[in-house]
Amino acid sequence: MFKFFKIILITASLFSSIQLFAHEEEGVVTIHMDESRFEPNNITIEAGTRVIFENVGKKPHWPASNIHPTHGIYPEFDSKGGVKPGEAWSFVFDKAGIWRMHDHIQAEISGVITVTGTSTENTNKEKKGILQKIKNFIISIFYFDNKDDDSIIKSLKYDKKIEKEDRGIWTDDNKLFSYLKKYGIKDTFIQLDYLSKQGFGNCHQRAHKAARISFDIYGSAGLKECPLFCHSGCYHGITEAYFKKNGANNIKEEINNFCSSLKNDLFSYYSCIHGIGHGLLSWTNYEVPEALEMCSLIKEDRADCFSGVFMENINTELAGEEKDEHITKYKSDDPQFPCTIVKEEYKRSCYLNQTSRMVQIFGADFKKISNECSKVPEKYREICFESLGRDISSFYRSAPDKSIKECNYSPKKYRTFCLEGAVKNYRIWDISGGDNSIKFCTLLTDSNEKKLCYNEIIKLLNLITNKEEEKDSFCSKVEKEFEAQCRL
Repeated sequence: MFKFFKIILITASLFSSIQLFAHEEEGVVTIHMDESRFEPNNITIEAGTRVIFENVGKKPHWPASNIHPTHGIYPEFDSKGGVKPGEAWSFVFDKAGIWRMHDHIQAEISGVITVTGTSTENTNKEKKGILQKIKNFIISIFYFDNKDDDSIIKSLKYDKKIEKEDRGIWTDDNKLFSYLKKYGIKDTFIQLDYLSKQGFGNCHQRAHKAARISFDIYGSAGLKECPLFCHSGCYHGITEAYFKKNGANNIKEEINNFCSSLKNDLFSYYSCIHGIGHGLLSWTNYEVPEALEMCSLIKEDRADCFSGVFMENINTELAGEEKDEHITKYKSDDPQFPCTIVKEEYKRSCYLNQTSRMVQIFGADFKKISNECSKVPEKYREICFESLGRDISSFYRSAPDKSIKECNYSPKKYRTFCLEGAVKNYRIWDISGGDNSIKFCTLLTDSNEKKLCYNEIIKLLNLITNKEEEKDSFCSKVEKEFEAQCRL
C-alpha cells in the first residue's frame, strides 16, 4: 500500500512539474473566467503559445472548443471537466486557425482564439517526451478515454445485416456506422429521434457523432439529407467534421468549397447551402449577426445560408433547458424579433422563417399569426404570408383542405402567398408529398389560384429531378388541363 501511494505521489509531482513548467515558458497568455465572460474573449496568438485559463469566479468553468456540446473541431482543446474557483488549466495552441470556444457549463459564455503562423503540432509532439506521456497516462486514468475520434471512426466495421429497427445504434458506434451506410442519413436520424422519444435520452450529442461518421461516408454532400431531428445535430456534426478536416483558417475559401461538388444537382446544392447556415450559427455559438456575415462570404445563393441561420436560431432551445442544448439570445417574446434588428440585407430571409417563431409563441393559432404578418413592414408582408403558408401545411401535413381553410385568415391581398408557401411545403420529392401537393391544387376553386398552384409544383418538380420516369409518374396524376405543361 505504501508503495502504491509513493507511486501516486511521484506521478503527481511529475504532473505538477509539467504545470509549473508552463508558467516558465515564453509566450504565455492568461484568460480569466467567471460567471459572465472570458476576459479577454478575443485574442490572437502565435502557434505554440500556451494559454492559461484561470477561474476568478465563484463556480467551476469548463473551457472547450466549439461546437457545443461535443467540442469536435479541435477536441484536444478541452479541459475535460470544470476548473474550480481559484484554479487554472492551460493548453498549448499548436494548430493555426480560428478556434471558437465556450464554457461547457455556461454555454452562452464564448470567445475566439485566432492562432497565426505555422502549426507546431508535430514539433511539440517530439518535444513532450516522457513527462507528457506520463501526463497523458494520468489523464486517461482520472478522466476518460480520449482516443482520437478520427481513429475511432476509421476503425468502424460494416455489418450489412443490421436491421432497420436496431436500437443498438444509440450506444454502439459500429452499429451506427452500419446503419448510416445501409439506410442513409435521413433514416438514421429518424431512428435516433424515435429512440429519444422512447426514453433513451437526449439525442443531440449522439446526433453529432452520427453526423461526423456520415461525413466520413458521404462528405459534406450529406448536408442535403440532414433533417432537423435532435436539435439540428446532423448539421452541427457535419460542420464539425468539415472544419476539423479542412481547418477554419481560410474561412472565405472553405465556405465557398463546402457545397461545390453538388452544383449539378440544384436542389441538393440549395439544401447544402441552407445547411451551412445551420452549421455556422452553431459554430459561432449562436451569434446571429456573426453567422450572417459569414454567409455573406458565399459568392452565390447566399440567401439560402441566411435562411439556415434563422431557422437554426428558431429551432434551438432557450437558456435554462438541458445543459447539452444550445442557447440563443436572439429569441424573445416579440414575435418579430430578431427581424427587427438585423441588417436590411438579411430581413427578407428572416421573415421567410419568422412565422415558425410565432407558432412557438402563439401555438397553432394561425389567425393571430396572420394578424402579426399584417403588422410587419409592408415590403416583407408577402414573404411573411408565404412563411405562414409553409407552417400551416407543416401542421396539416396530410390534410391539404385544412391548410387551404387556414389560409383564409390571410387578407385577400396576401392569400395567394399563403397558398404558395403551403403547396411548396408538400414535399413532392416524397411519394406522399407529391400526392398531397396535387390534391392541394385540385381542391382550389379559384382558377387563378389553381394556375399559380400548378406553376409552383411543376417548377419544383423540374428543380428536383430530370428523370423522365419520375416526371411521367407525377404528371400522370395532375388535372388534365395541366398535364401538358407538367411534361414540358
